[in-house]
Amino acid sequence: MINREDIMDVELDISSLKRAYESYNGFLNEALLLKSKDYNSLYMEEIIRSGVIHQFEMVYELAWKSMERYIEMDVGSVNTLTRKGLFRLAAEKELITDFDKWVEFHEARNKSTHVYDENIAEKVYAIAVEFKPYLENFINVLEERLKS
Repeated sequence: MINREDIMDVELDISSLKRAYESYNGFLNEALLLKSKDYNSLYMEEIIRSGVIHQFEMVYELAWKSMERYIEMDVGSVNTLTRKGLFRLAAEKELITDFDKWVEFHEARNKSTHVYDENIAEKVYAIAVEFKPYLENFINVLEERLKS
């Protein structure tokens, strides 16, 4: 196992994750604002939903990859871990607060490739909106650990 002091010697750049979060957050805020204006256009709803889902896909991918890199810096290779195994280890290391929610986010990400189904798209959209505080917490934890 690598000591916490050794982590400082290996640099983990989370700037792309933070930029993706800013884009996701900005788009989510705008999408929620547009949706609240009661547009009676099915087309507009689909645009909003598709955009939020796309932003979720990108930021989710960067989040789990950053998680994987951080854990590799801490314990070594995690190539043999499944995504659930990675999330379980991240929860044990207190990088994330809710293992089950991250599994749910992963499942939603996998389903997002099937957004042509209206019911799946609505479920993924709802989970994409719900992802925000979990992602914020993860980024904050990473930032704290990387600067200490």
